[in-house]
Amino acid sequence: MAEERNLNAPLYEALLRYREKKDVSFHVPGHKNGRALRDEERTLEELARVMEIDVTEITGTDDLHHPEGVIREGQLLAAAQFGAEETFFLVGGSTAGNLALILSACTAPGDVLLVQRNVHKSVIHGLMLAGAHAVFLAPQQDADSGLSTIPSEATVREALRRYPGAKGLLLTHPSYYGMGAFSPLFLF
Repeated sequence: MAEERNLNAPLYEALLRYREKKDVSFHVPGHKNGRALRDEERTLEELARVMEIDVTEITGTDDLHHPEGVIREGQLLAAAQFGAEETFFLVGGSTAGNLALILSACTAPGDVLLVQRNVHKSVIHGLMLAGAHAVFLAPQQDADSGLSTIPSEATVREALRRYPGAKGLLLTHPSYYGMGAFSPLFLF
């Protein structure tokens, strides 16, 4: 017998309720619940439908900076699904997540973090805020596309050997181009 799954999606459901109210938008983001794209090509219709529920801090949708309602409930459900103690939805995309990660791991000036050379600029910003030092690891090149992927296992193992006090290893996987690469690194 298949295990019954809890498909509760409190934040999504609250956003759908918000859309149904058809309130006039005087809040960010500036696309005005998708109306800014309604006059464009038909191919943008789906994007406009998503934007109808792209709202922030509206009554009933909670507050990403201090969740107490549907966002908090969604985070608890996500944490249970991931087997994590806690899960936080990002505010501001990957930048906020990268800053939080680095500032949590690098707590003293001079801490060392191993990072692949082709990191997002928010990683550099996080290192600066933390007063941490980066050890840059050269990424591999994908033979078919010529795009950078993650550093090789040998590169990472050598860096770990040379910097045993490093606070962590930060890799971007999949890449910003959506490319993934299997590596025994993921088995650590």
